[in-house]
Amino acid sequence: RARVLNPKWTKGMMSNGYKGAFEFAATIDYLYAYDATTDLVSNYSYEQIYKSWLCNNEIKKFLREVNPWALKDIAQRFLELINRGMWTNKSDDIIDNLKSIINETESKIEKSDF
Repeated sequence: RARVLNPKWTKGMMSNGYKGAFEFAATIDYLYAYDATTDLVSNYSYEQIYKSWLCNNEIKKFLREVNPWALKDIAQRFLELINRGMWTNKSDDIIDNLKSIINETESKIEKSDF
């Protein structure tokens, strides 16, 4: 959690463009895999990452512009966490936002609008 929510880490990843965006997506994948095998990741952790990454307009814009596939993958992974019951303290607004991000990003990718 210290690395993932650290503003220095996020700024560093953002300075690496496409690859940095990939690292955001890879990080949530690693966390998902860890939680799937240990059941040790708290709802609080998922909520804080969601808020820090997908509710932060700067980070979301960065992901959308430099690697929309990473943004879509992150949103899909969060939805999968919810669907598998690994993230249980979520609201309908979060689910709607994740679906909206996936749909908007998919449209951007299909139109090659990046």
